[in-house]
Formats: sequence, C-alpha cells, structure tokens
Amino acid sequence: MILVVTTNVSGRIRGYLCSLFLEIAPTVYLASGINRSARSRIWDVLVEWFSYEEDGASIIMAWRDSTVISGVAYQVLGDPAISIIELDGVLLGLKPIKNK
Repeated sequence: MILVVTTNVSGRIRGYLCSLFLEIAPTVYLASGINRSARSRIWDVLVEWFSYEEDGASIIMAWRDSTVISGVAYQVLGDPAISIIELDGVLLGLKPIKNK
C-alpha cells in the first residue's frame, strides 16, 4: 500500500496522481498493489516535475517496508509543514512551534 500526501502542488501533479491512485481526501492519495519498480518510476516522475513547482510545495510518499524498524518507509520532496522523524523505531510527526 502506498500513501501520497501533497501540499500546494500544480494541477499537473494532482492529475497524474489521480490517474494512478484513489484520492481519499483532498491532496491525499492511496493505492494498493503497486510494486517497488512501479513506485520507483512514479517517484522519478514526481521528482522531475517537482522542479517546476513553486515555493511551499511538498510531496510525501509512504509505504509499508518490513526492512526498516518502523515498518514504514517514506520519501519527501520540498519542505512539508510537518517533519517526519524516527525515534526508537517509531515514526513521529514533528510540527514547528510558533511563537506568539
């Protein structure tokens, strides 16, 4: 299973992802049955097209991977609002603290 979450990407990327994945919520895409080779080709397209995106855009792709401690591997393009970190084999979402 593969999950892709995008932020502020162009219609070109959203359309591409919609042609391959089910958009389960706005900018959240899900697919099962995509093998490692196809996932790699999809990521290569996203990397190439991402170079044309404006500032503030980001893409996160995550999938189940039994070879990593957390069981979930991921790749990131851009600078998402929430950073993913691994702590003792657990993936955590780290939000920046805003000073008031």
